[in-house]
Amino acid sequence: MATLDVSKVIEKAKQQCLEQSYDDATNTCLEALKEIERQSIKGVAGKESIDLLFYLADISHQTGDWTNGLMYLSTVIKLSEEGMDHEIKCKAITKTGDLYSKMGKWDRALKSYYMAEKLVNKFNNPTIMGHVNVGKSVVFWRMGRTGEALNFAEMAINIGSETGNQEIIGNGLAVISSINFDMGRYDKAIETGLEAIEAFRQIGDKIQIARVLNNVGEVYKYMEEYDKAIELFNQGLEEIGTDGNKRSLGYLLTNLAECYVRLGNTNDAMKAIQDATVNLEKSEDKYARAYLWVIKGMIDACLGLYDEALKKYEKAEKTITYLGIPYDTGKVFLEHSRVLVKMGQKEEGIKMLKSAVESLKEAGSETLLDIAEKELIELIKD
Repeated sequence: MATLDVSKVIEKAKQQCLEQSYDDATNTCLEALKEIERQSIKGVAGKESIDLLFYLADISHQTGDWTNGLMYLSTVIKLSEEGMDHEIKCKAITKTGDLYSKMGKWDRALKSYYMAEKLVNKFNNPTIMGHVNVGKSVVFWRMGRTGEALNFAEMAINIGSETGNQEIIGNGLAVISSINFDMGRYDKAIETGLEAIEAFRQIGDKIQIARVLNNVGEVYKYMEEYDKAIELFNQGLEEIGTDGNKRSLGYLLTNLAECYVRLGNTNDAMKAIQDATVNLEKSEDKYARAYLWVIKGMIDACLGLYDEALKKYEKAEKTITYLGIPYDTGKVFLEHSRVLVKMGQKEEGIKMLKSAVESLKEAGSETLLDIAEKELIELIKD
């Protein structure tokens, strides 16, 4: 093999990803890495290997294969230390934080971001700092620390605006939209979500467009505007194609299933949740898989299969409480309490509803908290 052109290898892998052939894209990069090892040109080989490893980590990020993603980034960090390249090291540490965040390992994610922040001050790269601030905002949002989350999201947007980086702007706006949603500020959530979509449209990032369409659709879902929600989820599916990024498809299909079951359409709900399960079965996304159990439980409850519904809620609760996300913990407890009440287990339902109220208070979710408190008052009165 002649001298390897890594840029062409990565372009080939990118095309394979566009065609949803993620395994082929991974193999393309791994074969190129083996060839670099055979050619063993020190220095040049290090730079070429880093480029390939970064792209392998990006593929793993998209597919939910996060353990391998961490392995690729760890190798990048090692190579960057050997070459004394602080900027590459900082970028890899930031991406490591992103993966830990996806895995729900908040402390490890924050540790990575603070390490990156310390490094970035040595060479003043605003783009990396923007990504670090986005990462911190996501972690603090998930932890229910909305004030800190908003602060870092706004800092990221400011950096994105100053540097003209639409990816950072879009990600910052998406976090703010999610915070507004959790706080029950639905109009603001939709507004900032649409602004995020526009930012991603400017750079043609279909995966991020689909992700935020999913988030905005969730807002309409909780407003009980199911037809509008379904329209947005279907738009997301059209953006990435029915054979697209599996994690994105999984989230969109799970939300579609919830809309259908809330409309009493259990047939379409079961079809959507089956398709979602296929797309998420190999993902390490614990959050997404927990919500599969929630929606499966809702379908069982709609069909009157309450014992089966309870088993699925219990599976979901184990994961959601492990992840420590107050808002989502409250949502799952709320659905669980409703099934207990339908089964005639009123006292257990009250106990579960009280747990929902506590979690929603911690999350600062005024709208959903108000719903849970009203249901609790009615139960206690009866």
